[in-house]
Formats: sequence, C-alpha cells, structure tokens
Amino acid sequence: MLDIKDDLARAARALDAAEHNLEEFGDFFTVANRAFVACESTVYAYLGKVLGNAPQSRARLQANLSSLKPELKRVYDKSYDLRVQADYGRASKFIILNKENVRTILDRVKHHHTEISRMIE
Repeated sequence: MLDIKDDLARAARALDAAEHNLEEFGDFFTVANRAFVACESTVYAYLGKVLGNAPQSRARLQANLSSLKPELKRVYDKSYDLRVQADYGRASKFIILNKENVRTILDRVKHHHTEISRMIE
C-alpha cells in the first residue's frame, strides 16, 4: 500500500507543479510534461489497487493498460501525446498541443487523481 500512496503523492506534486507553471508562467510545454507524470503516477496507483501490486516498470505498466477504465486510458493516451509533442516536437496522434488542450487534460488528470485517491483510502 505504501507504493500506491507514494505514487499518489508523486502525482499530487506533479499536479501542483503543473498548476504553478501554468498560472505563473503560462508554460504549457512544462505543464504537458507534469500532467503526464501526474497521470502516469495515478495510473501506477490505480493498477496497484486493482491488480494487487503496482507494475514495477514502464514496460509492465504498458502491458497492463488494458486494465484501465476507458476514460482513464483516454486521458493517459492524450497526456502522453501532449508530453511527447512538448518534450520532443513529435506530431500529434490524438490531440494538438496548445494551452487550452493542456488545461483540459490537466483538469481530467486532477479528476482521476481525486477519484482514485478516494478509492484507495
């Protein structure tokens, strides 16, 4: 259970950093990165709860994505898409990188983080 709580705490820190960067600097490239970190950490916690233990690597996380609720999977995919656009300049697969879309995904990640935190309490 400690790993799950650590994952949720890491996600909360990333969410706080994302909000700060968006409000203070309007830096939606950094926010896209932090939103993905928050989403991924939330997904680790969720999988830890539903599978009995969190995946110990990104490869294992990827192998278990089918265990996610469909909406959480969509948010994960979109947050990853925004992150790789922001960090590596890759082309969009699902969602165009702009401030409004980053804000929308950040809000969805926050929603899922809150929902999963309540589920784990």
